[in-house]
Amino acid sequence: MKKRRLVELGLKVKTDARPVRKPGPRLRAQELATQAIEKIIDPAAPPEERAQRRRRLTKGPLEFRKDRVDLPKAKK
Repeated sequence: MKKRRLVELGLKVKTDARPVRKPGPRLRAQELATQAIEKIIDPAAPPEERAQRRRRLTKGPLEFRKDRVDLPKAKK
């Protein structure tokens, strides 16, 4: 009898459709990408130019951003 009640309770509980992601691996990957990009960016370029290049390389081209699964979707 107790098992049946537990199953009924379990079926009534609503869960999120998306699993909760840990930010750790994503942040680590972003740090590693930034470090790799810093090695290849021209050190003689102004800081604003280097920041712009770094953003462009980590975010990717505009036409492909909608297909990336690791970026949040834009709200319409």
